[in-house]
Amino acid sequence: MRFYHYISDSKLEMLFPQIPPKFLGGLKVELGFDFGLLKGKLAGENTSPAGRIAQAQAVERYLEEKCQIVETAEQHVWLRGSFSARIGFLTDCPGLVLIGGEYQGATLLLAGSESHLLSGSTNPGKDKGWSFMPRLLSGLRDYLNQGYDTLDLTTEDRIKPAEVAFDYIFGGKVGSGSSMRFALHRLPEESLPPPNLPLKFLARIFFASEKGGDEKLLLGSPVYVADDA
Repeated sequence: MRFYHYISDSKLEMLFPQIPPKFLGGLKVELGFDFGLLKGKLAGENTSPAGRIAQAQAVERYLEEKCQIVETAEQHVWLRGSFSARIGFLTDCPGLVLIGGEYQGATLLLAGSESHLLSGSTNPGKDKGWSFMPRLLSGLRDYLNQGYDTLDLTTEDRIKPAEVAFDYIFGGKVGSGSSMRFALHRLPEESLPPPNLPLKFLARIFFASEKGGDEKLLLGSPVYVADDA
């Protein structure tokens, strides 16, 4: 049994309808859930906890069937794995929950709407949204810019003004030695509260930094996050 911390309803609403009915029929016995009960539900309409978990499991099984799940971090993949991570909120991005830690030697940041936390949102009136990547990128830009004056820039480009710092990192213009990239790598350790939790996840990776040798930065959004037990 899995203890879930996070299940993305918006991703399930997007992905689950793409699963062929015949495939779902084969999962009925395996998962012990009648997916016919979900027919006719409108987008945004509340689904029971059992239904949400069954949908997440069905999406995972279908991605497995199509060999789309990988365990090696790359860009534009469905990544499934386990890592020791911290969970918290990025103050520069209201409504966003951030899960960060080290995965295969890379800094992995998973972000999504806090409305998908199974423990309940601190802002229940907040719209769940369809993609938190734009809001995450905006929040990370603010995070970097606020600490810009304290960063010891080590690039030859001597980046100015602060507003372009983020664009240089994600545009591949900053090497692994820059303190701005270092700031993002240290974000889970310094800006998210302890303790570290052993977590299992399935997520879409939208960005993977290819520069900097062994220092890789990954940004993604999870379908689910659960205890790794």
